[in-house]
Amino acid sequence: MNNYLSFYDYLENNGLIIPVWRHVIKLIDSCIDNKYNKDDILKLFIIYFSLIVDGNLGISLDKDILKGKWNKKIDGQIVTLQEQNKLNEDDLNIIRKESLDAIDNCLDKINEDYLSEIIGDNKLFYIDDGYLYASKYYKARHSISESLQRIFKVSFKGKTFNYRDYIREPEEGRKPFELSKGQERAVLEGLEKNLIVTGGPGTGKTTSILFILIALLEDDPKLNVYLGAPSGKASDRMKESIINNLGLISDKAKQENEEIIKIIQNLDKSTIHKLLGIDLENGGFKHNKNNQFNKDSIFIIDEASMIDVNIFASLLEAIPTGARLFIMGDKNQLPSVDCGAVFGDLLELNITKDNVVELDESKRFGEDTEIYALAAKVNDGKYDELPVNLSSWMDYKNFKIESENKKSCPVFYYYDGGDASKDGEMIKEIVRKWGEAFFKDLQDKSMNIDYLDDNRLEELYSTVEKAKILCANNGSLRGIQTINKYAIDLFINKKKSQGVAGFYPGEILMINKNNKELDLDNGDNGIVVTFSGDDTLYFMVKKKTKLIDKDEKKENKIFKKGDFVFYPIRMITRNEIDYAYAITIHKSQGSDYEHILVVLPSRAGNPLLNRQIVYTAITRTKGFTYILSNQDRFEEGVKKKLERDTRIPDCI
Repeated sequence: MNNYLSFYDYLENNGLIIPVWRHVIKLIDSCIDNKYNKDDILKLFIIYFSLIVDGNLGISLDKDILKGKWNKKIDGQIVTLQEQNKLNEDDLNIIRKESLDAIDNCLDKINEDYLSEIIGDNKLFYIDDGYLYASKYYKARHSISESLQRIFKVSFKGKTFNYRDYIREPEEGRKPFELSKGQERAVLEGLEKNLIVTGGPGTGKTTSILFILIALLEDDPKLNVYLGAPSGKASDRMKESIINNLGLISDKAKQENEEIIKIIQNLDKSTIHKLLGIDLENGGFKHNKNNQFNKDSIFIIDEASMIDVNIFASLLEAIPTGARLFIMGDKNQLPSVDCGAVFGDLLELNITKDNVVELDESKRFGEDTEIYALAAKVNDGKYDELPVNLSSWMDYKNFKIESENKKSCPVFYYYDGGDASKDGEMIKEIVRKWGEAFFKDLQDKSMNIDYLDDNRLEELYSTVEKAKILCANNGSLRGIQTINKYAIDLFINKKKSQGVAGFYPGEILMINKNNKELDLDNGDNGIVVTFSGDDTLYFMVKKKTKLIDKDEKKENKIFKKGDFVFYPIRMITRNEIDYAYAITIHKSQGSDYEHILVVLPSRAGNPLLNRQIVYTAITRTKGFTYILSNQDRFEEGVKKKLERDTRIPDCI
């Protein structure tokens, strides 16, 4: 290759880097003295940016370690390109040779003295303990460690609190409600210190937090309470769970603590971005280390495994010493889409070891359920003890939607045939059967709705939330793009209605980025509808909003009806919304569905086939789980654990 930009082009054309880093690499070029062999140095930084895309914060300056990590990425990308039928072996061979030569030629020269223009204090990069970091990731690592030491070293005066005094009387023939031992520990310790509560689905993380919240508000009802999560959907789920858990409280306790119950019922929830607030004038967040929240506050943060390193650092910096902080998450779920794996790191730190409570008794999945048995073995990485073997896999041609044995949370395994060339035919047939079961008549039901028909609205939204196809990736014949296209082609008749911006009634959609002006959050999902006497296409979402005060239909404008908000689809930019019959496993975090179909990659060595992907996917169920794969690929996914170079624990 002639220069580093040609190298960049090769990587970008083969999916090994994203365009956003191009301007950064040009900036580095402008900063480095021309006396250096700049091409190799710049190629090394391009390799770093490529590995950032995988969630790493830094790269090792040990040649063998870096070469091993880079070769592993190239090997994985070869498999990915094969699945997408886009592999150019000559390109990948050139990339591998050029990059390994660059590592050999200049890695030992990457130090602060040699590249003082870009490495060191207040420069673009830092070197720390043999690792190279972009300055924002270096600072975020250290900021997190400093904030944790500040926030978690504080102890609080405990109080006498017995949750049983608040529990409603049991229904006849049923045992009284009891917290698990882990939940009891969380409640008792949460009165005296800030906590990190980890546990799988249904282990009662939010239930524990509710009783802590009641106890703290009893002491001081004027405390500010903030509910935050990385996505709008996750924050909605947390608020919904807290409200539902109020059903555990007796009428007597509600009457005696009327003010507290009302506070909890009226709590605001938001994404962490909204919680911190955007400072349009100065850039960054309104709440930061120089402008922290009020000390008399309680912060409840859910789905923490999804939070990337920079947002986590910003959040912790904005929380003052002495405030109450409760972080919830599932340590076994996928880390954030962006850089870092902060929640997993938190559990390994000495500073937090006395503040971690792990809940392991699931009330969603009983120990006698099939999904519980499967998830437990997947978590442990015990691929040789999985409750599935070769005889468990059924021919995909016999795929069907089940309706019985819901209480046992059954799992059905369908063999993918082992022939990747037939993936298109197989996926299309399964999508057809899936669609006929869940959204065959959805288009007709979404048109010409009576505005006053609350039952129709609830029925439509329940269809959106009832079943979901979960995929590891976007591209390939097993990716969400292909599956969503099949669903649209099979079940949306574009002749039945006028479309707007390419959308039609009955289509299931999901917002893919935050929109402050419309009060739409990344992860908000819903369906396109029309009303009688109104040709406007609306995107119907179930959420609370401050945009609209009262129920009042306004043609071609945003309006609300009960728990639903209706947005004229023309108001939403096309690149802010995706089809959502199938979504990525990453996007599914924080959700649960009565039926899930998990579609795993077909080729050995796919980088998206790992333990966290498998676990996160199968635990999105609250009913039936269908898995499309085969024994070899399933075992491979359980064997391989996703790891990132963050080294946050090394900062303390």
